[in-house]
Amino acid sequence: MNEILKRRAALILALSIPFNLLAGCAKGNSNNDESESSSIIEEGFSNEDLKSFLSEMSAITPIYNLEEVFLSEEEINSLIEASKNNQECDNEVLDATDIYNSIIANSLNEEGLIAIDYEISLEEKRKLDAYIKECLQEALENMLNKNEISLEDACAMKQLRIVIGKSEENVWTTYYQKDKVLLIDYEKVQSSYINYENENFRNNLIREGLIRGIQLTLFYPRLETCACRLEKGQTNISIGEGNVLDSLIKSGLYSGDNSDLGNVNRTIFDNLDINNKHNLSVLLLLATFKENRNIDDLYEIVFNSDLEGLYRYFNLTTKEEVEKFYQITRTMEVLTTDNEYQEAFFTNTTSTYSTAFRDYVGYGYKADIFKLTIKDLMTSIASTKDLSKEEVMFLYKYVKHIILNNAGLNDNYYDYEPNFVNTIIAIENIFFNFFGKFYNISLEELDELYDDTWLYRSWYLEDGTDTHDIEFSKLLEKYPLLQFIEINYRASSSYIDNFDESVGRR
Repeated sequence: MNEILKRRAALILALSIPFNLLAGCAKGNSNNDESESSSIIEEGFSNEDLKSFLSEMSAITPIYNLEEVFLSEEEINSLIEASKNNQECDNEVLDATDIYNSIIANSLNEEGLIAIDYEISLEEKRKLDAYIKECLQEALENMLNKNEISLEDACAMKQLRIVIGKSEENVWTTYYQKDKVLLIDYEKVQSSYINYENENFRNNLIREGLIRGIQLTLFYPRLETCACRLEKGQTNISIGEGNVLDSLIKSGLYSGDNSDLGNVNRTIFDNLDINNKHNLSVLLLLATFKENRNIDDLYEIVFNSDLEGLYRYFNLTTKEEVEKFYQITRTMEVLTTDNEYQEAFFTNTTSTYSTAFRDYVGYGYKADIFKLTIKDLMTSIASTKDLSKEEVMFLYKYVKHIILNNAGLNDNYYDYEPNFVNTIIAIENIFFNFFGKFYNISLEELDELYDDTWLYRSWYLEDGTDTHDIEFSKLLEKYPLLQFIEINYRASSSYIDNFDESVGRR
């Protein structure tokens, strides 16, 4: 299989780009998963072979353009220490009426009604008070019936106070963390449906929308550590402190079941988190090929403010691995949220295109995700020994097409940052050498398999249709996160063809 490496290396040299990424391949942190493989993986393929390939992959060091966005060593140390002092909540009651009674008790004014910060008649206040209470009760029951409230969530929710008023933002419901206030802008809810002439239909939409809005806002206190855990000494309030996991947090917020929404309401909520789920899909590649990972467990970690669980989920066992994880997530957040770095960039350049800032930040994070994901894939292949070579090539190309999406300079999918090109090809060199040795196939067979493997757009569908020797139903069962990624991340497989053509493979 050395001829594969030689062929790929020759391709790199032909690009006239300095290539030293494989120097010092003995460096890098060992992965705990590596030691779990059997001593003999395949006939002619040993555990030592796997370790050697993984060590070569560990030595690859992607280059980041904007290192000043990274967390400081002090911040990293603080996050690691915070993960070690998780505490348990003392609450033992999980009941919708109990939560409801506490919230209402916190919310009543001197008139015995939910506080309203604008003037309406007493009769209107009483009607609105009763209406909001009904919607709150139903929202809590819906969430409890869907197992969306834990004992700690109930503990945090019971501190809430409802206020009916006017929001300064273009939203129906707002949560103010400092004051533990859930603000409901009922007039804004009504105005959203003012054009519907059928009164019954309009009223049903308003009620349905308000209940879902309340449910959505009740997810915010779920993200926080409850008071009793903090009193016991837990230091982290949420896993999102420092805004380095924004996409993960927002995807969690919008993870509630929308099946009971009408068509009009669904259009309001479905598009709120499309970018966050897109980003989370890319990040989830880092867990996809680890054993027993699913999206529900990750959301539970988010809502339990469980840093230790988060690090365990992504198998971050060393300080270096934690630091790399936050380098990746921090870079993604800088790219996708308004921040001082974007402001400074566009202040000092004539470009107004988001792609210019994307190119400025660079693609080191994508190269790192690719490297770490393919390491996991190699470990999984060697450990379980139950995937066909067609299935493995499909998975490899599936990951590669996600990484290459939005990686071309200025959206030109034939023009890539040289360091990024070097890193992708270096990773592919190692993977192809591993693949060829593990399955004992020739260079010609491997090349033919690579060219013949297509990324079928409907592979994730429930019917589990299998084709071209790829058992998709098995892949989804084996790697459950693939279902979330494929549903929420749509990218054209042509990115691989364009990239391969740009580096002379085709």
